[in-house]
Amino acid sequence: DYFEGNGYLISWCVGHLIRLCDPAEYDEKFAKWDIDALPIMPQFYKTKVDPQTAARYQVLKDLMNRPDVDELVCATDAAREGELIFRLVYNQAHCKKPFKRLWISSMSAEAIQQGMAELVDGHDYDDLYHAAESRQQADWLIGMNLTRLYTKVYGTKLPIGRVKTPTVALLVQRDQEIKNFVKTPYYSLTADCGTFKAYAQMDDKDAAEAAAAAGNAAGTALIKTVDTSEKSERPPLLYDLTSLQQDANQYFGYTAKQTLEAAQSLYMKKLTTYPRTDSQYLTTDAVGNVQAMIPSLIPILEETTNWNDYSFDISNMTYAVNDSKVNDHHAIIPDFNYSRNFSTELITDLPTSEKNVFFLVLFRLLSALSAKHLYSATTITIDAAGTQYIAHGKTDIEPGFTAVLAKMKPVIGITEKPTSTPTLPPLQEGEMCSVNITIQQKFTQPPRAYTEKTLLEAMRVGGCTIDDPLIREAMRDKGLGTPATRADIIEEIKRNGYAEVSGRSLIPTNLAYAMISVVAEPIKNPETTSRWEYQLSLIQQGSASKDDFLGDVKQQLTSIIDAAKHNSPVPQAGSFDRPSVGECPKCGKRVIEYSKAFSCESGKDGCGFVIWKSIAGKAISNVQAKRILEQGKSTLLKGFTSKAGKKFDAYLVLKEDFHIGFEFPK
Repeated sequence: DYFEGNGYLISWCVGHLIRLCDPAEYDEKFAKWDIDALPIMPQFYKTKVDPQTAARYQVLKDLMNRPDVDELVCATDAAREGELIFRLVYNQAHCKKPFKRLWISSMSAEAIQQGMAELVDGHDYDDLYHAAESRQQADWLIGMNLTRLYTKVYGTKLPIGRVKTPTVALLVQRDQEIKNFVKTPYYSLTADCGTFKAYAQMDDKDAAEAAAAAGNAAGTALIKTVDTSEKSERPPLLYDLTSLQQDANQYFGYTAKQTLEAAQSLYMKKLTTYPRTDSQYLTTDAVGNVQAMIPSLIPILEETTNWNDYSFDISNMTYAVNDSKVNDHHAIIPDFNYSRNFSTELITDLPTSEKNVFFLVLFRLLSALSAKHLYSATTITIDAAGTQYIAHGKTDIEPGFTAVLAKMKPVIGITEKPTSTPTLPPLQEGEMCSVNITIQQKFTQPPRAYTEKTLLEAMRVGGCTIDDPLIREAMRDKGLGTPATRADIIEEIKRNGYAEVSGRSLIPTNLAYAMISVVAEPIKNPETTSRWEYQLSLIQQGSASKDDFLGDVKQQLTSIIDAAKHNSPVPQAGSFDRPSVGECPKCGKRVIEYSKAFSCESGKDGCGFVIWKSIAGKAISNVQAKRILEQGKSTLLKGFTSKAGKKFDAYLVLKEDFHIGFEFPK
């Protein structure tokens, strides 16, 4: 429960231990959702211990109240949420003892020792706490009031959130762009010169046919320009949580939540560093630790790739070292504090998802330690009967970090079609070459539906289109949600029935369309979050007040609630009917998707058929629910967890008594 030594007691939180109370805990009348009771705006916000972490809170409370403890040190994350986590526990325990603040962004021994030597009075960070408290209370006001408002007005559960709702709006907007897209033809002309090909593009069919006919009639083309230059490409930055989730989704199809769970498990096993980071950089004090770790990583590299023609140098990664770009935690890398315990056997024996995530992190660091990719880029322009055609070529000089990435893909089981740019032959300006020109009609393509990878990116840059430069700067590297919360937000959107998964795409449902069409503009517009973040940054700096900020939020809420009470807009798209996943095998009615289950619409007093959305620790998608209803059996699902904590794979089957059971692979 805690460590003790050298006059210190060290204990910890597990995320937020303290929550804001629900409305009914202020007044029993709020237990019933009544539109006339809105808005709900407490004068003072009550807090409670989260039942799931009550034992951990009790440990901290008992330690705080020990008579031999005369001072505390807040060592939570050096950021807004870290400050809030500590202050909530401190206040809930009614602790009055003085406290200091440890403010570090690296977990190296040197950084911790320096931080402990430079402790400051905890109240120096009161403005940071006030900003965090403002964010928490404003989120409560939005969620509690508007979820009740829209649910009662439209007669179906409509969860609303400051981050969740504009994220659903992104999905709806993209889906509308796809549905409304009108493809237009264009014409791709290929000039085949024997040893290379050059290309042109025209929108007009007659002009393209005329250009091809003239070129073929001439039979030759002039080499007008040959431009060759040496270029370099540096390795990608190290992983923060969002970029790790994006790559894991691209390579393995993992959801953001699955990647976070794997990264968290690796962290708990002391294999990789803290995962919930928004930085892709290391601090200066971490560089020496990375250098000392390299010999522990080499055997894993050699034994998994059979590769020994590599070259790593700590000086190569200076581009990824920047103290000013690290807030509470540096980028995700293998944990240098415990790298002496690394072995190939240890890594290969990990569960598949953890092994894959570890290798992504390992090879990303090794890439950063590698040289730049050097290549020669050539652009050739030819003239065939007055039409210009362009050819691009590329020749590798030094593969650098790309060799590392090439070695990674077989290790993680990825096979990709080569997409390399062709090498062009040596040519001289003024030369003539034979040519044969062909035409292919093509069509413009609509934007692609969001995957979790691309949605994470859209959430990350949520404020980049804001016009106001001050607000845009406040949103820099923030966007919608945080790296720690985006995975849960996406899962909530799916659980709430706002999105369905099709392959790797996230498709908004009719419910999402209907909800977005009626929700007030400020709530679904990412700019609201942008402006909040700007105001919160001012509170954090001590140049704005918490009361003014919350006053503005309350005023906006009151206006939205009054408007909805007197003039509820009619949905312009979609439907408030819950999506059906199939026919109930027990009574023949519809099976509806709800937040926690796929249940028969007959309800609790009906036939009672249900497929829970979480079974043995495994999330069950609507795709699998549909398959069970249609075929009586899911595909093989991996990652169930037994009561003993062991992982297993199984099929879900519809049993004769209409319950869901397991069938194990033979």
